[in-house]
Amino acid sequence: MCDSAILPVGRTDLTTCEISVENGEILLEGESVFGGYLGAEPLEGAYRTGDMGEIKDGYIYCLGRKHGYIKYKGHRIEPDEIKNAILGLYGVERCEVTAVKNAAGNVTGITAKAVSFSLSEAEIKAEIGKMLPDYMIPKSIKIIERIAFNSNGKQSL
Repeated sequence: MCDSAILPVGRTDLTTCEISVENGEILLEGESVFGGYLGAEPLEGAYRTGDMGEIKDGYIYCLGRKHGYIKYKGHRIEPDEIKNAILGLYGVERCEVTAVKNAAGNVTGITAKAVSFSLSEAEIKAEIGKMLPDYMIPKSIKIIERIAFNSNGKQSL
């Protein structure tokens, strides 16, 4: 996969942390790695950089960013933009936005799960409808009691 025209961005033996690649994404682990944001739950395990890459012969090659956008109804959508709109509502504690895909891998809809003890699905849709275009409003927003986290500190739905 590594093209000879691509230059390495570093060496694995000259770092203060462990560097690995999982599913094409560069991961960092160790005491010098970012532990999380002030006031938020600390991250556990490896830090996912969002950079795609590989390690070959002790060199780290960055092959671009892992994009998080989806294509839906002819639009490029960042699910995090929808997530942040929902999280910005008073009464929403946590949220996760997911693209619904068919067997061919095409996005057929957007859904969300939110931890909220004061807002209903209809109220959340109405409020984010004031901030986002119609095509970005999730088809369904399921109100749940909690969102679990996996061992890497990522939300696990």
